[in-house]
Amino acid sequence: MMLWSVSSTGDDVNITELDCGMRALALQYAGTIQPESIHDVHEALRLEALCGVPPPFSNEINVDSHAGCTATHCLYVAPTERGQDGEGTESDPFTSIHEAIEASRALNQPDQTEIVLKKGIHELARTITLSPADSGLTLRAYPGDEKEVWVSGGVSLDTNNNGIPLEWNEWEQNSDILVADLSSIVNALPTPLPDVTSICTETSHRRLYRARYPNSDPEVDQWGYASVDNTVYSVPADAVNEWHRPDAGEVPVFTYVDLT
Repeated sequence: MMLWSVSSTGDDVNITELDCGMRALALQYAGTIQPESIHDVHEALRLEALCGVPPPFSNEINVDSHAGCTATHCLYVAPTERGQDGEGTESDPFTSIHEAIEASRALNQPDQTEIVLKKGIHELARTITLSPADSGLTLRAYPGDEKEVWVSGGVSLDTNNNGIPLEWNEWEQNSDILVADLSSIVNALPTPLPDVTSICTETSHRRLYRARYPNSDPEVDQWGYASVDNTVYSVPADAVNEWHRPDAGEVPVFTYVDLT
């Protein structure tokens, strides 16, 4: 824990020490709510330049067991523990956001309640609908899990409705392409999907993109003629057929006949 003392003589207070002390306290608080950004906060506060305080090591920031929530009521959700009925505590979390919202409504103090999401893919079996009665409710990721928390309306494709693993087979027209029948999964949903618009990986929850030329990932790769990588991910200009205005010719003449 970082402590800072301020010396004073009678009514006189050392302004420099007071200023540095406030900056140090701000850094300490940042370490409890956003520990992964502690070095950025340290730099923004200019603690080393103004107060001679070097950047802290990550293990110098003490995060207590309730660092993920500062509200009166803290409700935790861990999607990795599916199928287990939890109580919403940090050690025994809920398994879905819907459960946490229902628990928040039972408390009837949304402005004093936080729902903390632990890392993993939080699948939504149905749409989350919030009303004015939920005003003030906070949903946030657990500190350190911000890049690993996903709220997804997708459906897991590991097994079908009968618990049978999804089977992937080589496409008869091209053995490099795998195909699978998703009908047993899609049709078993509470609201059947009219179409499967996209597929994502589970580990990093990255969207799988359709085959295209040139081959690239449109979510991260820069492409297009205005991109600095246009020669890498875009079709070369000389490979594109352009439309041209036709040569000038005789203007056609139309005859209007009234058949009424």
